[in-house]
Amino acid sequence: MGGTGTAAASFRLLGNTGFAGTTAVASISAHTSYAALVIDNTNGDFLTASNSGVTKFVVRQNGSVGIGGSLANSGYKLDVLGSARISGNSTSDDIVKATTSDFSQTNSVALNTTVSNGVSLTAGNVAGAAAPAAGPSTIVPISSGSAVFRAQNGKATILTGVNAGSARIITYDPATTSFQMGPNITQTGFASGSAVFQRQDGKYMVFFGNSSDVYDPAGSNNFGSMAIGPGLPPGANVAPGTRVIPRSDGKFLILLGQSAQTYLYDPTVNIVSLGLTW
Repeated sequence: MGGTGTAAASFRLLGNTGFAGTTAVASISAHTSYAALVIDNTNGDFLTASNSGVTKFVVRQNGSVGIGGSLANSGYKLDVLGSARISGNSTSDDIVKATTSDFSQTNSVALNTTVSNGVSLTAGNVAGAAAPAAGPSTIVPISSGSAVFRAQNGKATILTGVNAGSARIITYDPATTSFQMGPNITQTGFASGSAVFQRQDGKYMVFFGNSSDVYDPAGSNNFGSMAIGPGLPPGANVAPGTRVIPRSDGKFLILLGQSAQTYLYDPTVNIVSLGLTW
């Protein structure tokens, strides 16, 4: 009707090209207590809607519905290719499951997950992702007060933060994802509250307690080298909450944790002097 019939279909409706885009090709208007449209098919799909031959909506003969695709052989009663929104329910839940096996969720996790009636609704494409693989062992424990430095060869040097005499230097190689044990640190022990910052010459200052060390990543061995640095004035101790602020003149302002006193480190003379009081 409205066009030329073909052997591809027993009954075919073709829209009038003169009204393309302004009128419906077919319309059903009825006033009946029975269904306005009845489809009875014992073999193929009940209904297929497509765009230029690409299936967008399908109702299978077994009652399955596919939206956004051909449904393929998913085995689900409702298969949505793309995002779906369910809202406007008059009850407290937009989805209600009858048994514990009526709802499953894969490859979709939301930032905020709501669980109601045993249903977990999530969004985001991270569910079902494999748990992160375990990384390599650090060989020795890393404790509070530890310090990490990036060497020129791309490796990371780690001062393990244990008490004097047992602290170690280890390196991490991102190319091989492995750690290598270095020498003991005998002159210092890094405790909770250590402060670490880099000087303009590329060396690092490590303040701990009332003392400091200077770490040179370009030292004579693969781990760099450590040298004893200047001490803080008597009575000053690095504590948790210590912060270091670089100044425009190249000096560093040290704000001691749990103290109202500040100190000034001058790398040109390698001295720590008394600063302002809060």
